Amino acid sequence: MDEAAGTVTTTLVGALLLENVGQAFTCTISVAGDELTLRRATASTDGEPITRTLRWKRVG
Repeated sequence: MDEAAGTVTTTLVGALLLENVGQAFTCTISVAGDELTLRRATASTDGEPITRTLRWKRVG
């Protein structure tokens, strides 16, 4: 985790596609209230740039 840059890097130890195992991915991370958001710039299967977003919300 790089707090100054607002990023987190993860390395895949398991994946649906064997060639993805061992790859590292860096995402921007933000926290707002009870919500944690990760965003990663990538591309669709046809090469179109997209941003994947994953959100968690604390409950309870």
